[in-house]
Amino acid sequence: MAIAAWGNELYETPYRWAGLSLFIGGLLLIKRGITSWEGFTDGWQAHKRLRYWTTTAFQTPEWERRWWALKITAWGLIAFRYTAYPLFLSDRIVAAPDQLLSHERDALQMLAFSFIFPFFTRWIQPKESLLERLEGRILRAMASRTLANFNAASAAAVLLYTALSMFSPNNARCCQP
Repeated sequence: MAIAAWGNELYETPYRWAGLSLFIGGLLLIKRGITSWEGFTDGWQAHKRLRYWTTTAFQTPEWERRWWALKITAWGLIAFRYTAYPLFLSDRIVAAPDQLLSHERDALQMLAFSFIFPFFTRWIQPKESLLERLEGRILRAMASRTLANFNAASAAAVLLYTALSMFSPNNARCCQP
């Protein structure tokens, strides 16, 4: 593990090939080390007890409710953050409309959100019963797709506004020979 980490640190230095070879060699050593340790701990009882304790302790309804509340809270925070993101972006775009690269990064971030967020919403839904909490599932699906569409439309508007402002006659750099 140390060889792989050291090789990874050397990767962006003048010793690029040495770092790459150390990193790959370290990964091979890790793989070899894992296979040689398999079966060594089969007689030990501590990890079996720990596995039994974690499955019995964290499979209770109380812990499942906590996990569900954590997932819903994370979903809500992500949804709020990316709903507010395009709204606060407009002042920066109007102040410097010809900064295509910085606005392109913002637009790509909004497009990535619009593609990934519905999948994240699907991931947090309960899997055990499709009809369980149906009203909340429909509400979250509707909200996630609406937010995704809002972010995609905002990204298209940002790119369009930036591209049109770069080629407008009011842009001084565009009209100079």
